[in-house]
Amino acid sequence: MAALRKLDMKELYDFRDAMKVLGNVIAGIGCQPRFASESHRLRHNAAGELLEDLNELVAGYEQAAVNVAEAAIPSAAEDSRWRHWIMSGFAADMAEL
Repeated sequence: MAALRKLDMKELYDFRDAMKVLGNVIAGIGCQPRFASESHRLRHNAAGELLEDLNELVAGYEQAAVNVAEAAIPSAAEDSRWRHWIMSGFAADMAEL
């Protein structure tokens, strides 16, 4: 969290966006048949479970970036704008679920 607090709002936006993309890539890889259980195609095998764990870690970093942005009180107009994009983008992504 300390490292995230050192980022300016633009960097925090970029980091959050990168975590979102990374999570989508991991999820897509996890959907491949090679990560499905042999006994049940809708469940992961052990390697697929590790991918899910990795995706949870990435999602945690994304949430942490949002939490830092939410707690911040930007003084510059540019920082306020990037903070808005972080918060509204995250809210929109959560509305898709």
